[in-house]
Amino acid sequence: MVEGTPGVPYGGLLACFNVVEANMVVRRKEVQKMLKKYTSFVQGESVLSISFPSLGAPDFTSPPMKPTPTEDGPGRSIFWPEDAVFCGHPRFKNLVKNIRGRRGEKVAINEDLSALGEGDMISAAKPDHIYMDHMGFGMGCCCLQSVDDRTAEERGLVPLKNSKWRIAKSRYDSTDCYIYPCSVAYNDIPLQYDEAIYQQLRDGDIDEPLAKHIAHMFIRDPLQ
Repeated sequence: MVEGTPGVPYGGLLACFNVVEANMVVRRKEVQKMLKKYTSFVQGESVLSISFPSLGAPDFTSPPMKPTPTEDGPGRSIFWPEDAVFCGHPRFKNLVKNIRGRRGEKVAINEDLSALGEGDMISAAKPDHIYMDHMGFGMGCCCLQSVDDRTAEERGLVPLKNSKWRIAKSRYDSTDCYIYPCSVAYNDIPLQYDEAIYQQLRDGDIDEPLAKHIAHMFIRDPLQ
């Protein structure tokens, strides 16, 4: 998977929308340059796929690398080698390490494919599911990702002991609340937020919807 992002944020003017397409063209050319250098593809051609066909299978990297689930690495996956995550920037490995550390366990991705029959069952896997245990299976696909760093307590699987809240949704999920005054009527679901931070914001004359939104963000820890 190739991730291309702008070097600097876009501006806040309507005219800045005109920059987006040009920026995407530049990033696409960078990918094409690498394809031309390392493959026999003709100029202008690139591979577009939802996922790499053998992602997570033995020797799916080049050169082949082995997973090290028993060693003290960021992911400790039984499928995904540590060096299959880009080493050139600390963001990627830190994200893998911090999510696993905060959860207190590896990520557990179970894709329902019961029609395919039974496979190897592991403790975290569900029957009739394909089991994946590393963030690379999300980052390595061209798809909408869900990052769930909640502990078992926050997910409601065990009683609260060390965590303060039960958090209903994963970090990247649907909208939790609306902050514009005319949209407050849509805030009709329970919202967990840090009471102390909320009160501090209200004492500083921050309006209630925005104060709740910011205080809600502080129920989660930063991952970087």
